[in-house]
Amino acid sequence: MFDFEYLGQKRQAGILAKVSETSTFPVTRRHVLASSTLPFLVAFAGVRRAAGGSQDPVFQLTKSQVPDRRVALLQCVLEDKGFYSSDVDGLFGPQTESATKAFQAAHGITADGVVSIRTGKALGLPFWDTNIMRRLDPPFRDDAKYAQGTQFDFRSLAGLGNFFSGQPDADYDSSNTLTRRALRTNNPGAINISNWQRDSMNGYMGCTLPDRHGNQTAIYEAPEYGVGAWGFLLRKIYFNGSKDKVTVGAIVDKYRGKNSRDPYIDGYKRYSAGKFSEDYEVDLYNNAILARLAIASYSHEFGSWYPLTDDQLMAGFAVTDGYIDATGKDVVVVSPEEMDPTIYIIEPELELP
Repeated sequence: MFDFEYLGQKRQAGILAKVSETSTFPVTRRHVLASSTLPFLVAFAGVRRAAGGSQDPVFQLTKSQVPDRRVALLQCVLEDKGFYSSDVDGLFGPQTESATKAFQAAHGITADGVVSIRTGKALGLPFWDTNIMRRLDPPFRDDAKYAQGTQFDFRSLAGLGNFFSGQPDADYDSSNTLTRRALRTNNPGAINISNWQRDSMNGYMGCTLPDRHGNQTAIYEAPEYGVGAWGFLLRKIYFNGSKDKVTVGAIVDKYRGKNSRDPYIDGYKRYSAGKFSEDYEVDLYNNAILARLAIASYSHEFGSWYPLTDDQLMAGFAVTDGYIDATGKDVVVVSPEEMDPTIYIIEPELELP
């Protein structure tokens, strides 16, 4: 588990102001190492700043035992490409370095085992661009809301070196780590398209093609907007704006569609070092707790660590907070028929690489 002490108070212009805090969460390859708990610092281990004062992340060999969820994503991509077969644990150790060197050698890159901009972009990792201007075409672009040729600024709200959704218009491929991350980061949990998303959500652009169950994932300009929509869904629609605490089991029952309950409970526990047991009570209006829930929930759906950093999650829940004004009134208007939680998840699909 990990604890945020006062992050919810540290916002600037609606976006998280960076603070230092010490936290803990488990290291795992899906579930192999689920019982271990290691300290986690927001200043990520295995990542250094590039020369010349740049904030671009550089992932490299480290002896630190502090996991980084972005390194876990790197490991998954190397695994997808056939270069990595060790634990996906978020630690940049010798096996990750060797896999990186093998990938570099195969792609004509100096095999130094360091993942900086050139290697990272060859892998397809969207960590280094502060923004990317792109056009989307129907069916991905919402043709009724945006004219042909509209450019969208893909970015992370929380700053350099953070994951953003780089491939929202890719055909869905459950065997491709980056496709899964891009879609689920845009809108965690496959929230099917709604009028309140289309009309009121910040950063909304359109939606993906349906998956095999018919779920469509909304596309946002920044992943934090997707996190914000997820927070709103939990608070307003799943639990009707109630400020009462709710159990993890009750959340799972809203979220699992037709799937069995037990794997969700097990997954939430796995990615929270046992914290989120079935009867654990969650305060959905405590952003620190909500961020912890997000990591457990999103990571369970992926089957490995979710790549957004803590500051990105907290920035997303600052967006969620912004959907309620100072008087407590909802800024986002939801029609009565869209208050039915069952319309948002047809049948969620557990994403196992």
